[in-house]
Amino acid sequence: MVEVNKVLEENGLSRNEIKVYLACLRSGPMTVPELRKKTGLPESTARDNFRFLIKKGLASRKVRKDGQIEYWALAPQILADGMKRRLARLQAAMVKLKPMRKASR
Repeated sequence: MVEVNKVLEENGLSRNEIKVYLACLRSGPMTVPELRKKTGLPESTARDNFRFLIKKGLASRKVRKDGQIEYWALAPQILADGMKRRLARLQAAMVKLKPMRKASR
């Protein structure tokens, strides 16, 4: 069985980012105080990790009519799409990297 936390960690997420991301995937849009209740993380830590997830393209936010900021996790497929793009760039770079290698003895 695949260990989801381990896979997310291998793809560049910190433990707190994983907590925040999974809580939002399970619960849908929520505010930072709601997330604090779900994860036990301090509000400042939850807010920071939402910012990190937004930068990584895994979360989004909007300001509700009542002024509260609501955050949500984006589709997990984004992780796989990012991995495919990185692999394609690596494969393209291999054309230039291979000739750079000196022959082994």
